[in-house]
Amino acid sequence: FPVTITHAPGSLFPVGLTTVTYTVTDAVGLTRSCSFTVSVLDNTPPTVSPRNQNAYLNAQGQVVLNGCDLVDASDNCNPNLICTPSTITLTCANRVFNTRAITVSDGSNQTTVNVTISVFDTIRPVLKSKQNIVVDLNVSGTGTLTVAAVDSNSTDNCGVVARRLSQTQFNCSDVGVRQITFTVEDASGNDRSEVVAVLVRDAVAPVVNTVFWQNVAYHL
Repeated sequence: FPVTITHAPGSLFPVGLTTVTYTVTDAVGLTRSCSFTVSVLDNTPPTVSPRNQNAYLNAQGQVVLNGCDLVDASDNCNPNLICTPSTITLTCANRVFNTRAITVSDGSNQTTVNVTISVFDTIRPVLKSKQNIVVDLNVSGTGTLTVAAVDSNSTDNCGVVARRLSQTQFNCSDVGVRQITFTVEDASGNDRSEVVAVLVRDAVAPVVNTVFWQNVAYHL
């Protein structure tokens, strides 16, 4: 009697349950069927290797990475792998070396690897200086210039850690307009400098001592 089968011998079966049916037909057209289920299990986890990366902070002081971009992964059955976490956000607090665990799943099995991410800040600070900077000398002929008198809220994506002036002390030999360098620097060593004009003034009036002469009579 002729026999038909839904899946020929040697057929490939997908992961999961598949029903196979045999049907037999006799000479007068009567049929009888028999079915059974083939269960295919995927017990092989994905093959995953870390893809260590350098990451660079943006102007907002952060960088967002795709989890699957941090690994090289393949699987015997499922090309559509899922990475957890799907994204990783790093900030200025994560500068230099970081280790993150990435788990890759094929839906049935998973593999976890540790990835090293080196985070760098290469953005220079935004320097802002004040205008009309003046240093008035005191009665001793000296004056001091502070950073607060020059800086106009300079900023950086990870914060300014140092503000420097090339000259802070002035005396009478500096009276007039002096050119000094103002520098701001962040924690990663990125800096920015600007030459600013400082007007040094002698604002103390002279002290005049009056000599009083007494009438003196001279007799020849």
